[in-house]
Amino acid sequence: MKNLFLCFTLFCFTAFLLSCGKDNDTNDTDKDIRPVSDTPYIELIDVQPTNVKAFEDSIVFTIYYLDGNGDIGTSDADVNSLFLKDSRGAFEIGYHIPPLSPKNSSITIEGHFKITLQNTILFGDGESAEKAVFEIYLVDKAGLKSNVLHSPEITVNP
Repeated sequence: MKNLFLCFTLFCFTAFLLSCGKDNDTNDTDKDIRPVSDTPYIELIDVQPTNVKAFEDSIVFTIYYLDGNGDIGTSDADVNSLFLKDSRGAFEIGYHIPPLSPKNSSITIEGHFKITLQNTILFGDGESAEKAVFEIYLVDKAGLKSNVLHSPEITVNP
């Protein structure tokens, strides 16, 4: 009887110790939470096509965005927020983005943009193909500039 009592006590003590371990639940959402910056972050998801005919074909850039305070975009249609700069020349194209969060709010936002560059042009003699790389960046309402992306090389054919 004494051995049975000792075994029962040892079993209860072991069960207690095992129940005090750290919770390793894989569905724990708190471990994936990390601070998000108020400076916008962008990532290039896709560029299609990478071989275009000048003055005819368009290029579509798919861009992921993340902003900690949601101040991307403006209601003023004359203010651009997203910019594409062509490596072949000094020109830069700006795109207007409407507000992406409710007015006077400060919330984390994320999503995707699809930006279309229509009728890509040739800068040279117009008779030979040119290689272009585009720099892409975003500026929020506070004037904070995102990281700068570089597209893959795009061939522009005559």
